[in-house]
Amino acid sequence: MKICPCLGKVDDRDTPILFPSQWSCCYRCTREFTPELAYQDRFCLTRDHASCALFIDCNQSSAIPVFKEIKPARKRILGLF
Repeated sequence: MKICPCLGKVDDRDTPILFPSQWSCCYRCTREFTPELAYQDRFCLTRDHASCALFIDCNQSSAIPVFKEIKPARKRILGLF
């Protein structure tokens, strides 16, 4: 399975979840995102991740409206900082 190398768990950037999950996180850019489940299924978890606008250019985050920003409060709840 060839998945995006920038996909990891919200609390562990080095460990991907191999199915669409709310606990996945895109670490490609400085802002961290949880992709919508359908987007993960279509791009992040397939070879098509190479055609993701964000994978190609971090300045394209507005071109991907299906992403949700991970809020600092969510990280605090998880004990990440």
